[in-house]
Amino acid sequence: MNINWDIEKLDSILQDFTYSCGINISIVNKDFKSLGLRPRLVNEYCQEIQKLDIGKNLCIHSDEMLFKKCSISKKTEIHVCHAGLIDVAVPIIWNEELLGYIILGQMKKENDFMKACKKISHLPIDMHKMENLYEKLPLFDEKKIQSISNIATMVSKYILLEKIFKLETNNVIEIATNFIHNNLDKNISIQNIVDSTGISKSVLYKNFYKKFNCSPGEYIKKKRIDKSIEYLKNTDLSIEGISQLVGFSDMSYFSKVFKKEKGISPLKFRKSIT
Repeated sequence: MNINWDIEKLDSILQDFTYSCGINISIVNKDFKSLGLRPRLVNEYCQEIQKLDIGKNLCIHSDEMLFKKCSISKKTEIHVCHAGLIDVAVPIIWNEELLGYIILGQMKKENDFMKACKKISHLPIDMHKMENLYEKLPLFDEKKIQSISNIATMVSKYILLEKIFKLETNNVIEIATNFIHNNLDKNISIQNIVDSTGISKSVLYKNFYKKFNCSPGEYIKKKRIDKSIEYLKNTDLSIEGISQLVGFSDMSYFSKVFKKEKGISPLKFRKSIT
C-alpha cells in the first residue's frame, strides 16, 4: 500500500516538537525508510560514531530492532541503543494499518559515561573525545522520557486526526496478489500475507471480497488450481509432483479441491486434453 505523506505539514509538526522538547524526532515508513525529514539538533556524540561504517551499521540495526519490536506490540516502545542512549518508537496506525513510525531519542539518561563506554569500547574511536561529547548531551530523567514519549504518541494521533497522509488503497489487491502468485508453491497462510505485506487482516478480506467476491484463502485455492492446469497441459509431471508445485502437500486433498473447482479429477482432466 502506497502512502503519500504531506511532508511540509509533517516538517512543521516535528519542528515544533523539537523546539519544545529539545530532542530530535523523525518519521520513517513501515519499511523503516526515512521520509527525508532531517534532524534539527546536532548530536556530535552520535555523529562521531556514525563516521565509522561499523558504527553507522550498528545504529541502523539498533533502529530496526526497535521498529520491529514496535510493529509487533503496536504500541510505543523505549530501548537503550547500542551507544548507550535512549530511543523511542511510536507506531502510526490507521484502521489497523501500520503506516510508519515516529522515532525520537538519542537521549542521555545518566551522566556516568563509563556505562556508555562499555557499549562502544569495541569501536576504533577516541574515548576521551567521546566522553567530552557525551557530557555535552542534555540529561533526561525517567519521568521526562516518559512524558516526551506520551507527547510523541499524541503527535501520532494528531497526524491521523488531520489526515496528513493519503492512502492509495487500490494497491492493496496488487500487493497481496503479487505475494500470493510468487509464493503459490509454499504454505501460504493469511498471517503470512499480513506479516509480509503489512496489510491488516480486515483490510485484506474487505478488498478481496470487493474485488473477487471471495476470501483470500479461496482466491489462493483458485490460483493454485489455475496453475496446476498449466502444468497438466504443458508438462508430463506426475499428479503428485504438480500438487506439490502448486502448494498442496497432500495429493488427495489437491484432487478433492481440483474436482470441486473443475468438476473432474486432475487425472481425468489430463486425459481429456490428450
